[in-house]
Amino acid sequence: MFGLKRIHIARHERGLLFHERSFETVLEPGVRWIFDPLRRTEIEVRDLTVPEFEHPQLDFLLNAAGEDTATHFHVVELEDREVGLVYKNGKIAGVLAPGRRQLYWRGPVDVHVVRYDISQDCEIPSGIAQVLVRAKQPLAAQVAEAVMAVEVPDTAIGLLMIDGELVKVLGPGLHAFWKFQRAISVELIDRRVQAMEVAGQELLTRDWVNLRIGLVALWQVLDVVRARAALSNFVDFAYKELQFALREAVGNRTLDEVLADRGLLDREICAAAHGKVTGHGLAIHSVGVKDVTLLNTAPLMDESPTLLKLRRLTA
Repeated sequence: MFGLKRIHIARHERGLLFHERSFETVLEPGVRWIFDPLRRTEIEVRDLTVPEFEHPQLDFLLNAAGEDTATHFHVVELEDREVGLVYKNGKIAGVLAPGRRQLYWRGPVDVHVVRYDISQDCEIPSGIAQVLVRAKQPLAAQVAEAVMAVEVPDTAIGLLMIDGELVKVLGPGLHAFWKFQRAISVELIDRRVQAMEVAGQELLTRDWVNLRIGLVALWQVLDVVRARAALSNFVDFAYKELQFALREAVGNRTLDEVLADRGLLDREICAAAHGKVTGHGLAIHSVGVKDVTLLNTAPLMDESPTLLKLRRLTA
């Protein structure tokens, strides 16, 4: 019949009835005949297996739906400092940003949203973090925008920085944080004993012999928080203190004394450097002097048996 429309809405569907472009009602499943000779009526059929409801006239539609809103939709309104974790049929399926409003059809897909207040704590519980970080698409794309994750190895400690402030020390394992409304970074600090090689430097002994001496040291970060608060660069600080200790130890000795007991020299440098760094959360465990080389010694070679002996040792 002219102007008569037949509309079939399946069980997993709902219809949005608009008359003269204004929302009228939500149509339940079934067959309907609509007389519309002037084509002023439109019906949008929506599939409830896609529970998210989006519409360009959402605000108006909600007002027009009135009491029917709760019948057909689950409405989520997040505060400015809340994040929503979306579950569909009991499984994590999405992330809602702070301040977001989202509607879900009530239907075959069971949807509920867990809210997280991020005003004080932005860390994500461990079990949920495991699921989010290892999620596949399309959830993975949302996680990438919403979550900052880091895996701290068992040989290290992580320093959590939020908006430039150190707020927490992270132990080994996976850690994840909501990125919204803050700048988050994690600095990994190796807790193991590490080797440091101090390049050879030119030094004068007490008796004015010019030497080039290098050393190797074993060092470690013991108190990460203290070190991070006091030092901008752990390695540079330890390196410079080892240089200073080496220069002082050699400068207080004659060449014969330098060569007489290398073990004593090692221990003195180690003690001096350790005393300087220990107050900053670092430790120097041992030091070994190496690569002792004479400089400009040709004129003195005939006059000093010690120089000749060292020349032979370093040749």
